[in-house]
Amino acid sequence: MKISKSMLYKILTVVAILILATVMMIIGRGHTIYLDNKAYDAQSYPAYYRTDIEVKNNEVQKLSARERGSATFMGQSVKVTVTYMETKNSQKQTETFKIKVPYGWDGIIINLPALLHGEPKSAYMSQFIETPVEPSKAEEVVVTDEFVVGDI
Repeated sequence: MKISKSMLYKILTVVAILILATVMMIIGRGHTIYLDNKAYDAQSYPAYYRTDIEVKNNEVQKLSARERGSATFMGQSVKVTVTYMETKNSQKQTETFKIKVPYGWDGIIINLPALLHGEPKSAYMSQFIETPVEPSKAEEVVVTDEFVVGDI
């Protein structure tokens, strides 16, 4: 069986597209991670006094209690190093986590007190979903009596 040049080009194009798709699947896509230093179950896990968060060895966020920071990364997993102080004069402690991101999620919210206390993924991770803001009708004022046909 002889393969023509045009058929060979078509086969090579399909193979190149499949290779590119495989590479993109391995690399992953860009994600935004939001890091919350807010109380989780206020009686059990209060917010930390001070946290320093390093995401993938390049971005450092310094958060006080009840603050949120953000970082971006590529791939389906992220390495997060958290250095925290529970109270004002307490000793600094450092922990490192490797967090896998669920497929299809873009904005990921990580609750630091729940993460540091070893809660399950469903407790410390949630998806950030923006709520669309509808323009209010009070903002639109239509003036109809400005020009009258008899003014001309």
